[in-house]
Amino acid sequence: MTYRTVFLGLLAMLGTGPALGEGGPRLLPTRDVTVAYDVAIPGQTPLRVRVAIKAGGERLQIIGEDLPTSFLVDRDTETAAIVLPMLKTYTRVSVAKYDPTRNVLHGAGFTPRGRAIVAGIPCARWHAQSAQGSADACITPDGVIMDGTLISDRKGVRGTIHAVHVSYGRLPPEIFAVPSNYSESPLGQAAAGFLK
Repeated sequence: MTYRTVFLGLLAMLGTGPALGEGGPRLLPTRDVTVAYDVAIPGQTPLRVRVAIKAGGERLQIIGEDLPTSFLVDRDTETAAIVLPMLKTYTRVSVAKYDPTRNVLHGAGFTPRGRAIVAGIPCARWHAQSAQGSADACITPDGVIMDGTLISDRKGVRGTIHAVHVSYGRLPPEIFAVPSNYSESPLGQAAAGFLK
């Protein structure tokens, strides 16, 4: 399994703005939330990840249950810190090119597709279509994506996510920051090679 397909596939499916198209749903949560997702990327072993999202969606912490690293995403700067706790190091990388509003969902129009309950929480189903691809998702009124599939016309299915547990509650700011006793390491660039 490559970290690239897991973390960046997940990031691409989680949206980047209040709404990506005219009349579309809110795609970022209005309050702090932590979601456990089952993530399936074609050709990879499915993985469960925990995503903590700050209200407004500017900060995310993504942790894979079976991976020795985590992602700290800052959407304001379009960067992520790849954190390696075993080495107490981190590497910063750009994630701008994984913004779905710049590729698959650029200029997308949204169509409602009914309602569902995922992980015990009601959500509205939406279909998004653009010149580059499409997406289907079930999204809560307060902007939490409960499940979704992202499809690129060029690359096919990019991945699916499915929420298995959701919890709301204040998230401490420090979980979105690299610990002060970690050092930025050029060796981390090798670990970041999967982002290319």
